[in-house]
Amino acid sequence: MELFFADNVLANRRPFILNNEMKWVLEINHFLNSISQENGKTASSHTSRAYGYHLLDWLTYSEAFQIDWKRVSYRHLIHYRNELANQVSALTKRPLKRETINLRLGMICNFYKFLVKHNYISGLPFELEQVFVRRPFEADEMAHLRAFRRSNLNPLMYRTHERSIEVPNNPDVRKFIRGFHSWRNRLLAELMWLTGLRRSEACALTVFVIPENLNSIETDYSVVRIRGKGAKDRQVKFPLRLLRSIDRYINTERRMLLKRSGSKTDFIWVSHKGLPIKPSAINKAFEANHKRTGIRINPHSLRHSYAVNRLQYLQDRNVKSALKILQGELGHSSLQTTQIYLHETDLMRAEAAAEHSGEGS
Repeated sequence: MELFFADNVLANRRPFILNNEMKWVLEINHFLNSISQENGKTASSHTSRAYGYHLLDWLTYSEAFQIDWKRVSYRHLIHYRNELANQVSALTKRPLKRETINLRLGMICNFYKFLVKHNYISGLPFELEQVFVRRPFEADEMAHLRAFRRSNLNPLMYRTHERSIEVPNNPDVRKFIRGFHSWRNRLLAELMWLTGLRRSEACALTVFVIPENLNSIETDYSVVRIRGKGAKDRQVKFPLRLLRSIDRYINTERRMLLKRSGSKTDFIWVSHKGLPIKPSAINKAFEANHKRTGIRINPHSLRHSYAVNRLQYLQDRNVKSALKILQGELGHSSLQTTQIYLHETDLMRAEAAAEHSGEGS
């Protein structure tokens, strides 16, 4: 089987799969279409594209081992899970994390749930065990949810600990940013660190985010409206000094690159050929800077760093609904997603207190 992408009027690259005879497979593409629709489970073309690749991987595995994907068994899925555990990530060059494997398995489970729902198959190749989970006591804005909640436990999934995130300390971030040879890459890294933008959001910025009255703004920040994940708009505070640096880049280096290449684009960040850069270019730049500085920081960890620092800032000033404010700034659809930063903020405070009292020495 092979994966292809079809452009639609919304400029989303909808994935579809053809079999070895280049014929349409109804059940598979019905599922892929359902997750690619604007009003479906995801409006993000990046997510639907990932679903396409992950589903293709499972179908290719099934073909290689002569498994009928419509009549798959729980044992087949377990073998596939174990095969994933032996794979190495093309990005990190390390074995796939259990969380990553679970995400892929979750996609496959959703695929078979979809097939059952639409009567393509008669039953699921796995079982869901109903369990009750008590939320731990935390002094947070989700206190009303501290109770027994019902959850479905899939025995196919790996058991993992509570989700953890990588938050680099500020001195390392500053040293890492200074390590970039390219002015553009330094600005991009600083942008993600100071605003919490995702890679794709940073790449999608256009010259129109720069206020016309930039030099007359008296505050330290300017609010910029951006389009984020799921095609949702949100307002983000940009430090004025950062906007001024980006404006200088636009009117010097970027202008020179566009003039030399003869290209025209409204996107801010361009390559040496004058073309808009993609998130993969940011990944490559960060990996090269890691080798140069010896500090491993990935683009998304800068977003985590922003979130933790921002939450600590809001809490120190006793701002009401600090977590809700952060949720809006990050563009999270669920407050529960933003909650992961509460633990990290508390941990930072504890480490700072220990260092101040000499306990960390």
